[in-house]
Amino acid sequence: MRNVKNIVLGVRMYASISKVAFDGQITIPAEIRRKKNIEAGCNLLFIDVEDAIIIKKMDESKKTFDVFDERTKELNLSLSELNDLVELEKQHTWDGKYAKGDD
Repeated sequence: MRNVKNIVLGVRMYASISKVAFDGQITIPAEIRRKKNIEAGCNLLFIDVEDAIIIKKMDESKKTFDVFDERTKELNLSLSELNDLVELEKQHTWDGKYAKGDD
């Protein structure tokens, strides 16, 4: 795998194209690794959002998930109940996007 093409998209955005290896591995471009302080052994979180994939360092992701923690406490939900709701919403989104029409 190698970084095929780099494109500067603006002051705060950077894009790079990499190929996925046969075993699913990807290479994060060196410039992004340096800028985000991503080193070997660093844990990353992959978030599937519609037609995009967001990759965050786990230390940054804690801030993201604090919102969910606060909301589950407000709604008096257990982690299991929250997970069930997330799975239900994922299925609802999948059905709305990919469900076949009536025959």
